[in-house]
Amino acid sequence: MNALEGTSSGSPFSRQYADYAWIDWQQGEHGGKMPGGKANPTIQLNKVRNTDPKRRAAGSGASIKRGMQLGRFGGYGNQRYPVGFSGDVAGVVWPNLAYQPYFTMTSSNAGGFGYWHPRHHGPGLDHELFTRWLAWGSLSAVMRSHERGQSAGGCKDPFPDFDNGDFKCSLVMPWHAPNYFFEANRKALQRRAEMVPYLYTAAREAFDSQVPLMRPLYYDWPESQEAYATPIFAVAGSIMPFRPLRSGDMIGTAKRVYTALGFVLHSGALSGSGTAYEDDGETTAYSRETTTRSFAPISWSTKSGATGTLPFSRWGGFGSWSWIGSDAALLVELPPLSAADVASGVTIDITYTAQGAAASQELETVGLRGVMANAQLAKAALDLTRQTPGAHTPDPRTSPKLTALADGLSYWAGNDHRSLAAEISNASTLLKAAIAETKAMAPPPPGSLVQMHDTSRKDSLLCGTEACLLSNLQYAQVRIEGYQPSASASGTIKLNDYWDADANDNFASTASSPPAGYSPATFANGLVYQSQEEGSVPLFCYYSSADQDHAAVATPEGIARVQKADYKLCDQFPGGVMGYVLTKPSAGWGHGAPRETALGLWM
Repeated sequence: MNALEGTSSGSPFSRQYADYAWIDWQQGEHGGKMPGGKANPTIQLNKVRNTDPKRRAAGSGASIKRGMQLGRFGGYGNQRYPVGFSGDVAGVVWPNLAYQPYFTMTSSNAGGFGYWHPRHHGPGLDHELFTRWLAWGSLSAVMRSHERGQSAGGCKDPFPDFDNGDFKCSLVMPWHAPNYFFEANRKALQRRAEMVPYLYTAAREAFDSQVPLMRPLYYDWPESQEAYATPIFAVAGSIMPFRPLRSGDMIGTAKRVYTALGFVLHSGALSGSGTAYEDDGETTAYSRETTTRSFAPISWSTKSGATGTLPFSRWGGFGSWSWIGSDAALLVELPPLSAADVASGVTIDITYTAQGAAASQELETVGLRGVMANAQLAKAALDLTRQTPGAHTPDPRTSPKLTALADGLSYWAGNDHRSLAAEISNASTLLKAAIAETKAMAPPPPGSLVQMHDTSRKDSLLCGTEACLLSNLQYAQVRIEGYQPSASASGTIKLNDYWDADANDNFASTASSPPAGYSPATFANGLVYQSQEEGSVPLFCYYSSADQDHAAVATPEGIARVQKADYKLCDQFPGGVMGYVLTKPSAGWGHGAPRETALGLWM
């Protein structure tokens, strides 16, 4: 589609080359009114340009091309002359982004002004704000990026150094961003391109029903308060058409007959339906049509007689069906069809035979997509610090199971229906356990002496510093045995860690040198008192000859555990006492304090 700015829509050039005009005329509420000072000229200009193709075709017998212009809002009634735009956003800041979904939904109430869009701006160095703005735009009725003219004037920089963060101007270039944001930007733009069949179908539905593309939840659930706070949703059971992306075939797809169509069934219900619409993409002949082409996914048939059954494919592809685990959605991709087949209409039937408990109840898939997406994001964040539960130990953990659920569902959908139903039903249980598991990773107070244990090695370890924790991530945190004195306290002694590779034994000790067979750790491990001080208790050294394991304990729970396992007090310390630790965190503690990150983890 070709757009034109700054040229009269009546010129021969615009008639030959432009599909629509971008009219940047300001609204006339406070100036620029028509003669008499009453009428807003914006709506009149929008009407003239929008209806221009109809006037040109009058009496010629030619098909009437659709009228369109990109203009500002001219008041009530302007919804008849799309498309509208917001003008420059006053400030590219988070509160304004938060306001846009509400404002867009409200515009649907203003006489059905659904074909309008808020401009999607680039806020300079705030990459996340731009990414979020772009993601919101990709789900809007109309999407268009705009850089606010800030690449000129005082902001002009002919050779900005993007790689080093030189973003003096609010430029709109999704690829000029760190990879983390670029990947999200690209995904949003690809999703928008895939959505063309859905958007075109929604446009037809808006024409038939007079309900705009952007439909707030409160249209269907006006009594629900939550409906007024949820801007984007997909109804469970709905079927949405999409266009599979193919390299080199991305421009002008809305004006061409689709050569490939896919369908996504959003789960959460035992039945559902959807439609897909297609027409000539250029004239007003659609206004004389009363039907749409319906699709309802898995065997397919066309009116010309071609039929077939689509096989399951875990990885998808033309002529197959698959389950997109990460989206909790069924994907149907038709084999290549002729233009005549597509134009005449295609019907797709889905048959699912539920088994076991699933036969009598709906699968609880509502919200499942968000659960799996957040689980994968959480794992990616924990992987960066090597703290993903279960990553360093054979002990089964819940979080990795929840992360892997999407891949499992993709496999079970076509291979084991019972497992598919069982795993979906168990997802809420996994989520609760994963949340509890993550909460247990909250950092202990600074100065803590953390009891660690590795069941595969049968080894205990007492960690008092960040370096110790990071060097032993495969160990599970068991309890806090006590707290260290502050670095400025008098009468302290170093707590060392020694390692015996043959015995797989960490030995937390206040001895200044390692025993035979042991070597010093490469990290410091904190402080303890040499003699008992107020608020302190003894730190005991125990040893198990059976497990070849030293354990440093101070709490009643810790002492009880080692005594039950037949550990004995270490001979090298009088009474087994290595030193003394506090029962509560020291107010002045500052030795080796672990850093608390935004994730709430020790790093």
